[in-house]
Amino acid sequence: MSLRAEVAAWPDETLLRRKEAATYLDCRHQLLEEWAVQGIGPKYIKNGRWVRYRMGDLRAWVRKHERRTINRRRVILGQGVAL
Repeated sequence: MSLRAEVAAWPDETLLRRKEAATYLDCRHQLLEEWAVQGIGPKYIKNGRWVRYRMGDLRAWVRKHERRTINRRRVILGQGVAL
């Protein structure tokens, strides 16, 4: 089992270090730090220098940012364009 799959199987209450959270999200741990500064990343817990991400919060953040690609064709009808 890969580390990413192992991390994904952890319970929602599990607290992850920034590097473990980055592994789950498949990004650099520095990116999580940048997002935290900008206020755009997943929720985290901070106590002094200690930073942890709750597994359930990471899952919720991923679901919130999930997108589906919709394939639309442009159809020209008379003078207008319908999508």
